[in-house]
Amino acid sequence: MMREALLRIRDLWARRPARLMRVRCVQPLSSGVTLYAIDIDGRRLLIGASARSICVLDRYPVPACQQTAQREPVLAAPNL
Repeated sequence: MMREALLRIRDLWARRPARLMRVRCVQPLSSGVTLYAIDIDGRRLLIGASARSICVLDRYPVPACQQTAQREPVLAAPNL
């Protein structure tokens, strides 16, 4: 019974398309605090990170001028 449930969950996750993630900018703000701008599936996330926490500060659609730029390496994000 448990095995069947796990197989169903695996099959559900396998059907999801892969997401693309691009780290656009990394900016240290102070000692141990950094701001990240990350693009995932056409949305930009601003993430603040310190030694003890990670926080999503804002999210919005990627500006149109940067959707076409493909300069940075692309990483595959896990299907969550």
